[in-house]
Amino acid sequence: MGGASFLFAVAAGACALTAADEVTLDERAIRLRDAASLECVPEERREEVGALVLAAPRAGRQRIALSGETVAALVRRRVPAIGVIEGDMGRTIAFHVPPRRSELERHCLRASRAIAAGEPITAADTSSAICETVAPAPVRYDRVNGVLSADAPLSEGAYLGPLLPGAGPATTEGAPMTVIVRAGPVTIERSVRAAQAGRAGDRLFVRAEDGAVFSVDYPASNPAP
Repeated sequence: MGGASFLFAVAAGACALTAADEVTLDERAIRLRDAASLECVPEERREEVGALVLAAPRAGRQRIALSGETVAALVRRRVPAIGVIEGDMGRTIAFHVPPRRSELERHCLRASRAIAAGEPITAADTSSAICETVAPAPVRYDRVNGVLSADAPLSEGAYLGPLLPGAGPATTEGAPMTVIVRAGPVTIERSVRAAQAGRAGDRLFVRAEDGAVFSVDYPASNPAP
């Protein structure tokens, strides 16, 4: 973040926060046009003002979640002339950051085992590969939960291209799970299915066989017996 503040005569009307809750960036920078509309900026200045950088994500960051109030503050700090910004300041706006080109070149992968369609893909399921010009195997990325999964059955050795899968375990919606509850010498196991995708460390909702829905912590590894 940086650079001189930008001054101009405000046009009629007010600028508003982006209506999108999930914003996919074209580069590793959040520009003003990604965060807000430009109705209050004179038309002849919109391209220039919209290109102003509000924030530059740190290396390795793939997702940045900011409150509407924080985004509005970044806009006003960068362009003080925009004094009024409309929108829900309490909601969260997530910006999805593309990896650096050098990161893509270092992270081409192959499947290290056969992976069923819909099954999550983690770092443990992959091995390094030389980046190729062929089309990679079809995968799906759940941006909200940050989970990669196979979009079709993948054979061992399938070329996945420049992916950056999570390091820990992951689950997809509908996957079978076992909830284990221990109270002193008593251990209770309950078969459930994930009601949402999730990664290790997340708290996610699961659905039991009787239809009951409740939340559990998804551990980073299988609990010790």
